Amino acid sequence: MIKKTTFILLFISLVAQSQIQTNAPWNSNRENRKSSALTIDEISKSAEEFFKTIDRNSKGSGLKPFERWKYHWSFYTNKQGVVKPAKDLWDAWETKNQRNKSNAAVDVSNWQPLGPTSHTNTASWSSGQGRVNVVAIDPNNPSTYYVGAPAGGIWKSTDAGNSWVPLVDNLPQIGVSGIAIDPSDSNIIYITTGDDDAGDTYSVGVWKSVDGGSNWSNTSNISTSTSFSMNDIYIFPNDTQTLLVASNEGVYKTTNGGTEWNQVLSGNIKDIKMKPGDSTTWYAASTNSVFRSTNSGDSFMPVIIPLFRGAGRIVLDVTPANPEYVYFLSSRNNSSRDFYGLYRSVNSGVSFTKMGETENILESNQAWYDLALAVSDTDENIAFVGCLNIWKTTDGGDNFTKVNNWNAPNDRKYTHGDIHFLRYSQGKLLAGTDGGFYQSTDNGNSFTDLTNNLAISQFYKISVAVQNSGNVVGGLQDNGGFAYSDDKWNVYHGADGMDCAISKAAPDTYHGFIQYGGSMYTSTDGGLTRDGGVGAPSEETGTNDSGGEWVTPLVSDSKGKLYAGYKKLYSLVNNAWVATSSFRFSGDLDHIEVDPSNDNNIFLAQSSQLYRTNDAGISFTSIGFPGGVINGMEVNPNDSNTIWVVTNNNVYVSNNINDASPTFQTLGTNVPSEGKFTLKYHNRSGKNTIYIGTALGVYYINDDETSWQVFDNNLPNIAVRDLEINEKDSKLYAGTYGRGVFSTDIPKVLAPEDVQLTEISNLDGTITCGDSVVPMITVKNDGVNTLTNFTIEYSYDNGTSKSFDWNGSLSSLATKEIALPSENLTSGNHSINVTINLTNDGFIDNNFASSTFKLNEFYFRSNIYQ
Repeated sequence: MIKKTTFILLFISLVAQSQIQTNAPWNSNRENRKSSALTIDEISKSAEEFFKTIDRNSKGSGLKPFERWKYHWSFYTNKQGVVKPAKDLWDAWETKNQRNKSNAAVDVSNWQPLGPTSHTNTASWSSGQGRVNVVAIDPNNPSTYYVGAPAGGIWKSTDAGNSWVPLVDNLPQIGVSGIAIDPSDSNIIYITTGDDDAGDTYSVGVWKSVDGGSNWSNTSNISTSTSFSMNDIYIFPNDTQTLLVASNEGVYKTTNGGTEWNQVLSGNIKDIKMKPGDSTTWYAASTNSVFRSTNSGDSFMPVIIPLFRGAGRIVLDVTPANPEYVYFLSSRNNSSRDFYGLYRSVNSGVSFTKMGETENILESNQAWYDLALAVSDTDENIAFVGCLNIWKTTDGGDNFTKVNNWNAPNDRKYTHGDIHFLRYSQGKLLAGTDGGFYQSTDNGNSFTDLTNNLAISQFYKISVAVQNSGNVVGGLQDNGGFAYSDDKWNVYHGADGMDCAISKAAPDTYHGFIQYGGSMYTSTDGGLTRDGGVGAPSEETGTNDSGGEWVTPLVSDSKGKLYAGYKKLYSLVNNAWVATSSFRFSGDLDHIEVDPSNDNNIFLAQSSQLYRTNDAGISFTSIGFPGGVINGMEVNPNDSNTIWVVTNNNVYVSNNINDASPTFQTLGTNVPSEGKFTLKYHNRSGKNTIYIGTALGVYYINDDETSWQVFDNNLPNIAVRDLEINEKDSKLYAGTYGRGVFSTDIPKVLAPEDVQLTEISNLDGTITCGDSVVPMITVKNDGVNTLTNFTIEYSYDNGTSKSFDWNGSLSSLATKEIALPSENLTSGNHSINVTINLTNDGFIDNNFASSTFKLNEFYFRSNIYQ
């Protein structure tokens, strides 16, 4: 645990900072780009103007990093649409800690990580697990590695990357962009916080550990800017109390281990390096200039480079193979952000020469987002460049060859695309990418993925099967669709994985959207294979329109029918999206919620506007909602008139949502102040329990509580983007943005009467070359009272319904197999639907099952609703 004195230091000096992508071309020329007054809408308009000047849909256009940023920070805004400062989140964290101490209610959660800590690529064209910003190897111990993730904090390995442990889970979610290890004492570690490349997390200054990463405290305040970001940090090897750190406000220096920081160079500094073996000489790079210091970083002077002007971003590297050599890589400051050149100095940065390569080895428009350079530590003529892919030169930069391709995951040289970090350390080439951490020990001839056991995945959405809590699917930022079954994660499609749904008719059937709902991919075997995809409706795409929202909503109704939200509501018919009506909403839909007890009732949200249809999408009614932009909805499965709605600022309930003029009230007191992403109702809690996922974890409220309670034992202080409940096993799942998926058991109260239909099966030998079938059903008494009778209704091929009454004795929690009457059918494909009707049944959402089977072959498949 973090010590209390660490907390006190934190709140004395914490900077109130929000995040904009200061490196992005639509922000780089703004005089007010550091202003906290910019709304997300204002920034978005500037970005849209920029993307009109390029091919926005090309790989590496930079559109995806922007959309990720826009979606993420939309949950952290105030009522004016401005991103809140970091201090608001940290104040909310302090309040949460106080709630934990003062809550009378006992927190019974016990969150356990589900990963992914590893994965099998079954059908993705660009597999990965999570973005990595920086890697460092302990100079005193070659087996000790550190990794910094943009939203998953800092991780440590003591076995050269084979296993990893997180180090800052008990702090509010932080990103890490720089790591420095004291060469005289490996217990002393410094990190620069935030996500310098993409702005996925707040920057809260430089943090320090003196015990190998077990405990952390922040050093003194560096900046009061509202948009501060940081990257590289270095320790002077001959004076380890002295450090330099690069930031978007300049280079800062401390001579007392971080007690005080002084600015020694102003400007948006993207990189710093020390001359190997000489801590008096330092190099720094802004977006368009190179600087040099010969007085131990006390001051810097610009290096005059003839004809070098119009750069958009610069990164540097040096090499102990020849300390006089300095390289820098530059992109252009234009809409293409293409390769400007590789420059080399052979006289410690006094002058630079442009090397011969002219091909656009960056291959993209997003050098503002990721750009990396590494020079071999044993050969000054070997260098690697990274942007979309990795390129290599062996002649000092006159000629480059491509090392790998982002869409060739089976190649031995593969790394995930979008290269944020390249560095040689102790003879190893280290690569941090949008998909993880890769290492080469043979100068780029092959790479080994060391992301296993790094649970840093950034989930957008998750879905859990109603039949089986072991079936989970989720969409990951830049790493596609992850499918969990048989205790393993499979990657069944690439791109950005978005909203997803597991069929309520088939627990192994997973559906997943990519960005904008541009394609939906389906796996019918738990992620082992996938289909060719279903594209967005043609009328929803066009010039500068790829389909729906960045995260396009996708849901399944109780019978497995899929709905998707664009500017119209669509259902999947014969593997194509068909509009339910001609009604067009004012914009692309954000959320869809189907009433669990009545598939005809569907609620839809577009920004702050709420809609209702009571005829499955044929007609729509606009509902006045007073709470602002809607982040999620949940309908009471036992009362179609009750709906809960969550926004950034509050949680609301309506008990008359199907009336002509529904009314809303806030739910509970002491609502968490941080951003709120999602909510979920636990039907079998017996107390009408509602869970919400926030920027700091999970809270709940129920009939026993009037105020919101913390529910976070063993859960990191992390943004919980999505929540799902498996009612059968009473498990709550949290899809986090930076730490993967977690699950916990949740309290379950048995109803007096509750029957559950768990399976349809056939006795061995029943389906043979004859024409008779005798299905067996398995039922469970999930209530308190002994069951003595219920009615079983069934039909074949959606035909005439038949029924019979079962009489007997089935005690609480016991199961029983029951044979249905024999049925004569023709050979071929058939289906069967079964429903159990029990008087005073406490829950009816687990009473239905369907199966398909084929006569004359040994074939049977069972699909269960529970």
